[in-house]
Amino acid sequence: AEAPAQAEVAAKADSAPQCKRRCSAIAEGAVTPAKKPRTSAGGSGAKRAGQRKRAPPEEPVRPAPPPDAFALFSKSKWDVLVGEPKDRLEQAKLMWRASAQNDRTAFQMQAAQLRSEYDEACQAYAREYEAYRKALPPAARAELRQQEKEAMQAEKARAKERQERDKVFRVELKNMGDRVKDNLQICRLGPKRGGVWVVPDGQIRFKNVCYELFRFIFGVEMHKCTPQGATESTPVISLQLTQAEAGRVFGVTKLRGGSMYAKFRVCAMSVTYRPQERSLDLGYKMEEYYF
Repeated sequence: AEAPAQAEVAAKADSAPQCKRRCSAIAEGAVTPAKKPRTSAGGSGAKRAGQRKRAPPEEPVRPAPPPDAFALFSKSKWDVLVGEPKDRLEQAKLMWRASAQNDRTAFQMQAAQLRSEYDEACQAYAREYEAYRKALPPAARAELRQQEKEAMQAEKARAKERQERDKVFRVELKNMGDRVKDNLQICRLGPKRGGVWVVPDGQIRFKNVCYELFRFIFGVEMHKCTPQGATESTPVISLQLTQAEAGRVFGVTKLRGGSMYAKFRVCAMSVTYRPQERSLDLGYKMEEYYF
């Protein structure tokens, strides 16, 4: 009878601390933590994909070329010029050619400073563009690479076309110079004895001269053309060349003629071009010279 009584007392003693702990937990307001709801695999994957997706980088802007000394000069004089923009530009050209070197120095120095800044900006642009390319997604990078390749191929094709055209134009220019040379024939004026040996003045006409060929031959001297700002639609374009200018165009040896009796050279040349007729007239004046 004592053994069952002792077992019952021991069981009550063991359960007392547990009841005490449970009661103290309830008194302190403790609650069983709620289980965190499980998220679906699709939702977490979409979230990670959204985190990985970034906005495409912005393409850097290529710096604009700086104005040259003449452009700066024209801008400073623009308000005092009159007429349409085309007329003002021609007036600025005349003023620029008539200005002294000291007057041009300030604009040339400013243009040189702008050119230096432009070169630095181009270097920075090259670095930014390379970083932009590397930051592009693979598909966009491949598309950009293809566009660059196509642009490079197109530029090579244009350069090759220009080279072929210039090659043909150089042959045409040489043929013109040869014809001018052949036209400088010496002749004797007056009686057989006591006459004078001369290479007379003359004029030559060339046909089928396209406007591109005319620009190729006289492009350096086009600032002297009349009327100013002439284009392919201008009825008549005129130029007056000095001895040195004509020599630069055709070559000095092409503008000399004569014999052992007298030697002559072209001292002035007039140029008349009619774009619609594709005709070019060269008039030349001769002078005697001595070695």
